[in-house]
Amino acid sequence: MMRNVWKTIEKLTQPCHRKIPFIELRCGDIIEVDGGKGIITRIYGRCITVLCKGGRVGQLGPKRQLVIRQSPDHIKPWVLEALTLNTPISVYLIKNRCPQCGFVGWTAALTGGKWIITQAGDVLYYPGIRRQLREFLIAHPEVKGEFGTVKWRYWQPAHQRMLLQLCPECKAKWNAFPLADVLCHYIDKREGRIEPGQVMPAFDVEIEGLFNEGKVPRPDLLKEARKR
Repeated sequence: MMRNVWKTIEKLTQPCHRKIPFIELRCGDIIEVDGGKGIITRIYGRCITVLCKGGRVGQLGPKRQLVIRQSPDHIKPWVLEALTLNTPISVYLIKNRCPQCGFVGWTAALTGGKWIITQAGDVLYYPGIRRQLREFLIAHPEVKGEFGTVKWRYWQPAHQRMLLQLCPECKAKWNAFPLADVLCHYIDKREGRIEPGQVMPAFDVEIEGLFNEGKVPRPDLLKEARKR
């Protein structure tokens, strides 16, 4: 399983071979550790956790590190856990009700390893997932019309701009918190806990294309691809 982690992270990262300040390091960077290599799996406070080849886990202090291969962005912990467990990252669509106008439509959530992710800013964090979602919605126009609008907005509670999923009718922010319970019940196959048709499996994430937003193909080309 460790081999799967290393193989994928090496494909996601780019050659670097230079020393980088602690504050600029990213989860997913491959750095030099004791003459060998290690993947940064966590950065917190003034410490980083590193996964070395062979499975050994170590910790390093807040200093410049020789980055051998650099990640384009932080690799989220749920991506690393899915790679470690050799399980897919799966995206689901869940029926959600607007807290303001009552409109019922679809919102996206995902599972990665043992994580359940429901906040739009995390679910759609990577360009590759956004690309796959657009492709899915183009191929399923009956779903697209009921899918909440995804926009960058300043979110006051977080004091920052975030990707938010908004009601397509009134543009209010949809509440993501109930979705975790719904998806958990769906995955565990707890009978009677969710309504039929409330959850729709959408697609598994192409992890090696995580940073590739690409171009969305025309709907007619998608239909032809499905016929083959």
